[in-house]
Amino acid sequence: EKPRRFREKSGLNEHLGRHENETGPSRAERDTLIPAPIELPDDILVLYRQHVEDLVGTLTDEPVAGPAADELHKLNKTVVLACDEEADFVTLEIHGKLLAFGYPGCKKPP
Repeated sequence: EKPRRFREKSGLNEHLGRHENETGPSRAERDTLIPAPIELPDDILVLYRQHVEDLVGTLTDEPVAGPAADELHKLNKTVVLACDEEADFVTLEIHGKLLAFGYPGCKKPP
C-alpha cells in the first residue's frame, strides 16, 4: 500500500482506527488481559514481622523452603569453603549473581 499523507489529525485517527484490528487486539481485549488485583490481608505487616522474627521456621517450612532454595541456586555459581586448622578459621566464598542480594558496597564488575 502506498504511504498516505494526512493534512488533518482526524484523517490520521480514522486511518489508524481502521487498521487497529490488523495490528493486534483491541483496547477492550487488552483490558481483559490485565490481571485482577491481589487482595492483601489487612494484617500483612503483622504476618511479615512473624515470618521475619521466626526466619528459621519460615525457611524450613517446605512450601517456602523449596522455592527459596531454587531461587538461591539460580543466583549462586559456586561456594568455596576453606579451612585453616592452625588459625582455627574458616573462610566461605560465594560466587555468583550476588548483586541480586543488594549487598552494600558490592559493585558490578567492569
